[in-house]
Amino acid sequence: MSRELLCFELGSEVYGVDLARVREIAPFDDLVRVPSAPAFLLGLLPRQGSPVPVIDLARKFGLGEAAITRHRAVLVIETRIDGRP
Repeated sequence: MSRELLCFELGSEVYGVDLARVREIAPFDDLVRVPSAPAFLLGLLPRQGSPVPVIDLARKFGLGEAAITRHRAVLVIETRIDGRP
């Protein structure tokens, strides 16, 4: 069985996430900043139902700040925490 992956770079590594888990690729401009949030929490992406937290994984994992390019976007990925979506 083959799966389709969406690949992205984080530091000098390339990662892939199952395309079935990707809900959206959103523009980076839509973020709403959160005062006094940790540096890795870039803000919230407003969506119907509930806002989606946007985390800079490079900052979270101590790899420095991700470069801001014209191709920068937000990957909205569905994940489970404690078995709940």
